[in-house]
Amino acid sequence: MNLGFWPAVIMGLAGAGHCLGMCGSMMGAFALTVPQEARLGTLLLYNLGRVSAYALAGALVGALGAYVGAIGAPVLLMLRLVAALLLVMLALYLLRWHLGLLKLEGLGQYLWRYLGPLAKSFLPLQSPWRALPLGFLWGWLPCGLVYSALSWALLSGTATSGALSMVAFGLGTVPVMLATGLVADRAKALLAHPGFKGAAALLLLLMAANLLYTVWQQWSAG
Repeated sequence: MNLGFWPAVIMGLAGAGHCLGMCGSMMGAFALTVPQEARLGTLLLYNLGRVSAYALAGALVGALGAYVGAIGAPVLLMLRLVAALLLVMLALYLLRWHLGLLKLEGLGQYLWRYLGPLAKSFLPLQSPWRALPLGFLWGWLPCGLVYSALSWALLSGTATSGALSMVAFGLGTVPVMLATGLVADRAKALLAHPGFKGAAALLLLLMAANLLYTVWQQWSAG
């Protein structure tokens, strides 16, 4: 089930506020420690590494989803219900109505226990190229927003589609990362505005409703 490139981009954009909280300090460190003339290139390398990590994770879960889908339709329908639930949780998180999404981040703490110190070993950035492996490792930081996107990659049908889905998601998160790293206060204010968050939450709820409708159709047909 290919869920589309642009919905994944929208999901990344919608989580801009969450990105500010999770990675804003890292972007702020770039602004303070990286020379002005090297800042944009460093940020682009960091985000290339980060999106590459998402692509790898998307390929892995996409392959897993293809295997699960081959087992039987009921299992796949259940996964789609979980994906819809995660979209709803993300929308509620953006509206600050429910923060249950944060509990999902505990799932990745075991892996981050090993990757976190390795990522920090690349700091301070003595060369812009060190931002590439730093971004790749930072891409595995436990994040409920990323887990929500991975639930879509899981339903993509193939490893390639899963990777592309996560690349699209990663591209959606890049604007806020660049805005924060370059201290673009106007862009950050827009992404953190309650109106933007409300519109993003509405889009996520519509995406969840569409997914639930698809599940209902397939369940009724079966």
